[in-house]
Order: sequence, then C-alpha cells, then structure tokens
Amino acid sequence: MDKDLYLARIGFHGHAQPNLKCLEALCQAHLRSVPFENFDIHLGVALKLDTASLFRKIVRRKRGGFCYELNGLFAWLLREIGFSVELLSSRVIRAASIGANFDHMALRVWCDGAPFLVDVGFGDGSTLPLALKAGSLRSDSEASYRLASLGDQLLYEVENVYGESKGYELSLVSRQMSEFEPMCRHHQTCTRSWFTRARICVLQTEVGTASLIDGSYKLTGHPARTIGSDGEYLTILREAFGIDLPRMPSNKSEQLFQKLRARGLIWQQRVRRAMALAGKHSLLPQ
Repeated sequence: MDKDLYLARIGFHGHAQPNLKCLEALCQAHLRSVPFENFDIHLGVALKLDTASLFRKIVRRKRGGFCYELNGLFAWLLREIGFSVELLSSRVIRAASIGANFDHMALRVWCDGAPFLVDVGFGDGSTLPLALKAGSLRSDSEASYRLASLGDQLLYEVENVYGESKGYELSLVSRQMSEFEPMCRHHQTCTRSWFTRARICVLQTEVGTASLIDGSYKLTGHPARTIGSDGEYLTILREAFGIDLPRMPSNKSEQLFQKLRARGLIWQQRVRRAMALAGKHSLLPQ
C-alpha cells in the first residue's frame, strides 16, 4: 500500500511528520475529503476490516465508510507517518439509549508525549484532535466538543449551534481490530441498527457540513432539499460528496418490509385457497 497515495486522496501535500500541527492538518484534510457513509450496507456488499480492503475502497475507489473503516485505515496512515496509535471502543448515546461495547471505534494518538482523541469516523460529530482528558474543550462554527469524566471512562459530547447534542462513552482500554468485527457485522445485518435503517452520507466542507440522509440533502445554513429521483440522488453523490456508485442503494429496512409484506400476502392467498377447497368462505379482508 502507498502512503503517498493516501495523502493525495485526502489532499494533504505537506511534509507528514508526527507532531500536533501535522496531526491537526491530517484530520482536517481527511474530514473534508472522505465522507462518512454506509452505502455498501444498502448495496448488499459485505464490509471487510483488513487494511488492504479498506485501502482499496477508501483510497483507490475514492469511497467513504463508517467508523470501523475510516478510523481503522486512518490509524494505519498515522502509524506509517510515525505516530503511536491505539484503537478505543465506545458506546454511542442515541436519545435515551446507549449502544453496546464496540458500538463505535475512536483513536488514541500519542503526540509530543501526550494522548489525543482522534475521530474521523463520527459523521458530523467528528472534530480535530482533542486532548484526551476530562475538561478538554474545542469549538468551531458548527459545534462544541468536550470530554467529561465518567468513572474510569470519559464522556465525549458534541453540541451543535441549535442545542442538539450527541456523543459516546469512551473506554480507555486499548483494543485490536478483530474485537470490533462482531459489532461491524451487527451494524450490517440487524434491523435495529441505525445503519440498516437509513442511507447516510456526511462530509465536512469549507462552508459547512453536507449531509444526505435517505432522500433529504442538507448543507449548513441552507434549507433541506428533498431528492426527487434516483438520478438526482446519484448526481448529488457525485457532485457534493465525490462518490460514484454503480447503482442506487436501496434502504435495507424498506426491502425487509416489502419482503415481509409479500410473505403476508402469500400466506393470505394460501389460506383463502385452502378454505375455498374446504367449501368455506374466507373471513380475511379482500
């Protein structure tokens, strides 16, 4: 694999070296070049977490990915540059619920003798490096990002300018990529997972965050726009996110609903047929 090709993919043209200034520049370049997206799940393509597969997808094919893919490959790049990097598990907080262990992957990156939280795989909750200690705070034009103490863990919180918040409970135990594979499979197959329920694409730009959630496109500071056709959807993906898909990704939850509905109709037809053969009238609705 080619480190320089990866740097070109994210538009980083400086001298990459293991210091904080470079780490910040790498994070910003990555967030503005590689979308957070889950289209392979809705295209029926199994996700692979080995570095070679991630490199082919994100660098050579110019796609994005979700946390395990984006942070997993970014960890490889940072190590190639000379940073010491560890994988961390976290549990994402969604409304009144919280995810399981390994629900999300983040990175602990050692820089100038100190640890930093690095996360290029949390969609619009991603930020530049944040000192990995309680009380750390960073803000930009769209949100504030902070770390708070939570027993032997940390709580990562993101609050946007509208007062909406999201975040995760972050374990400080170093992990291996293989430990994230079961939850990666879960998020590809479970109908309760947010990733099977919606098609998601998020990219930070110089003028704000662009997002395409199912059929709604939004850019910070502009009203949401409803996508009217598959052609328009694929065009927005190419022009706003740099993603060229071979076909329209279908929402997996919608597909499952249609399958269950079809099975229900088949069952009703079989019951009607059996009752007709028995000389009885069907009480099922027509």
